[in-house]
Amino acid sequence: MKDVDEMIRYLLMRISQVYLRPMLCSYQARGIMMALHCYHELWAVITDRSEDFWSIRWKIHEEENCGPLGFDGHYKLNLAGDDGSSEAGAIAYVIRQYRRIDERLGVVLPEPRFFQAR
Repeated sequence: MKDVDEMIRYLLMRISQVYLRPMLCSYQARGIMMALHCYHELWAVITDRSEDFWSIRWKIHEEENCGPLGFDGHYKLNLAGDDGSSEAGAIAYVIRQYRRIDERLGVVLPEPRFFQAR
């Protein structure tokens, strides 16, 4: 069984991987946002930083004027332009917001590694 430090390292590695190669996770901003949210929320629970995570996440949400929308929906409806179809733009925006969360939490991410099948 993994110990707490190993689980934290694993979660931080997964976050790094999503940031580097988001489309290995999903081709849609919503899927990437949900993966990042779940990894961050689990990290926050394990490290006893849930209150910090939620406070910072909502603060950034307010700073971006997301209203009732998630980061992806806010980008598509308010920032993407007339057609709102820029999935790549929405993905980049979601990643920028979660990197801001990391920065404010003081999260230090490892260099991402990808494992190869043997």
